[in-house]
Amino acid sequence: MNRGLIQIIVTAVLFIAVTGVIIMKATTNKSVVVNTVKEVVKSELDNDKADLTPFPFQELTIPYLRNRLYDGRIEDKVKYFENSGYTSYIASYSSDGLKVNGLLTEPKGDMPAEGWPAIIFIHGYIVPENYRTTV
Repeated sequence: MNRGLIQIIVTAVLFIAVTGVIIMKATTNKSVVVNTVKEVVKSELDNDKADLTPFPFQELTIPYLRNRLYDGRIEDKVKYFENSGYTSYIASYSSDGLKVNGLLTEPKGDMPAEGWPAIIFIHGYIVPENYRTTV
């Protein structure tokens, strides 16, 4: 065997061995951390001192928002436009104590038993004095 081939084989074996050690250490340390966290959480729950937030901003996640109770009703509804297919209203509703203004368009015809499907476009906050719902 030539010297270059031997160096490649030795380098490959060393690389594989070092990689294996690194993976074993990472796996072992991860298990220790996970078990420690589980023990702390169990201890806190057992002591009724649990004020645990799984992660910051959890209340902005889709699963959290899906499970949240929403109590909103259209407060104001003033007819804006009507044709043979739909009627549009300038409307507002309350959301977390804020008044949200918008354009509500209802199709004409018999409403399905499960209600009309809805499409909601939310674009963020604009000072009401600087924004017009319609053109």
